[in-house]
Amino acid sequence: MLIEVGGFQSFVSRAPDKFFELVAGDYTWTFLAGWCMVNFFMIGGDWAFAQRFISVRSHPEAKKSAYLFGILYLVSPFLWLSPPLLYRVIEPSANPEQAYILASQLVLPAGMLGMMVAAMFSATASMVSSQLNVFAGGLTNSIYHGEFRPDASEKELLWAGRLFSLILGVALISIAIFIPVIGGAAKVVISKSTLIMGPMLAPAIWGLFSRSLSVAALWSVAGVSAFSTFLLKFAVQENGFLSDVSFLSGLSSWAQEGGKSVDLTIGIVMPIFVLAIFQIFSRGENSRWKRLQTLLAERAAEAEEVGDQPFDPTPGWVVVIALGIISLMMFIVAAVSDASIRSLLIFASSTLVLALAAGATILRIVRR
Repeated sequence: MLIEVGGFQSFVSRAPDKFFELVAGDYTWTFLAGWCMVNFFMIGGDWAFAQRFISVRSHPEAKKSAYLFGILYLVSPFLWLSPPLLYRVIEPSANPEQAYILASQLVLPAGMLGMMVAAMFSATASMVSSQLNVFAGGLTNSIYHGEFRPDASEKELLWAGRLFSLILGVALISIAIFIPVIGGAAKVVISKSTLIMGPMLAPAIWGLFSRSLSVAALWSVAGVSAFSTFLLKFAVQENGFLSDVSFLSGLSSWAQEGGKSVDLTIGIVMPIFVLAIFQIFSRGENSRWKRLQTLLAERAAEAEEVGDQPFDPTPGWVVVIALGIISLMMFIVAAVSDASIRSLLIFASSTLVLALAAGATILRIVRR
């Protein structure tokens, strides 16, 4: 892409005014601070993200996983955001939501373009599948089995999990179908994350550090946030049924003109405010806190009895073999391609180096 643009200096000089500013429009410093809070709650409490910390063998390894994920979370956006940013200079009139695939179509040959499309599709399918499994499993084990049907058989729990997967899948498909109508993918992702993740996950994160927080706080956060969403996003908006109420005129004007700050108020400020009120007026140690400490002590004792498990290199070798096959395929495509040979050779060589490095790391761990 840099070659198509004419190099980094050409990219900088051809970029529109204020293209490299960190804030613009509704995306202010206040929004960025609130978005950091949203991601803090999401990464720390979301079931899918929490797997990175609970799927390892020990507390030190969980810390290493957290640090590695944090570093990659800061570095990786520069890699996967650069193609659409560069393409913005090449074709300013392109649809922003199509910029990534259009950039790939511009610079990649047929074989590698097909691989890119296949990789994007498989990555999306894998993410959706894992998210559905995680949330369906959580709803089945923690809510259906834990709260409503503690005596349910394995067969019943299996069917409950399938039903939850179906419901969640239909909901995701419905949202995807209506994305063009409700403002585009970026707006939907930001609104969903801001309005839902804070109220849903803030109590979970807060509860890890509070001895006195009760379940009532969780439901109160959910209720206040739901009411605030209904009031500010619908009732007092233009043509809303409360938009003409005189004593709500100031609130109505702010809700209509506030932009992203309205979402941040609903999704971040309100949950933290409600949790702080409950924390201030709560007394004593909650029974669920005691149960959590007992469970943690039992798990720690079990881990100490089991000790370190032998390292299983099978998943690692699967990754190494997959990288090797991809590298071989790219070398073949480069051999028969009439264009972009240099790019293909660079990609194939880089993938081969990654495969060899990963294989060497696995061998070193196995022989330790």
